[in-house]
Amino acid sequence: MDAVDRDPITKEVGVELNDNSLEVHLKTFAEFDFADDKYDLVVAKNSLPFVTPEEFPVLWERLSNSVKTGGVFAGTFFGMRDTWTTTYPRMTFLTQEQVKDLLEKFETLSFNEREEDATDIQGNPKHWHLYEVIARKN
Repeated sequence: MDAVDRDPITKEVGVELNDNSLEVHLKTFAEFDFADDKYDLVVAKNSLPFVTPEEFPVLWERLSNSVKTGGVFAGTFFGMRDTWTTTYPRMTFLTQEQVKDLLEKFETLSFNEREEDATDIQGNPKHWHLYEVIARKN
């Protein structure tokens, strides 16, 4: 089992779990070497938007190809009305249609568009525009 995160805390969690089957890769998704047809489950919660718009299409192709037929992708994409569209132009923001197009190799099990005013991880006010997806690979 693989875990990919650029934050070293993930490695610490893996050690605390004392699970030798969990291999933690301290990398971004863009740096990770996805293998074709390998994973039963890929979870990308609040990580894909941090890939640059130039890197995103190639990353998505590699990630979606890594999910086995019958496997599941669960992830979050940031929408066009998210506050960060103007603050962080090097992030990837998508329309609902673009997200649905990404899922062409998948059967959508759950698709939730969410907007809310809350705070970011540093406690700063932020308008969140998210697409939360769970999909099974065809």
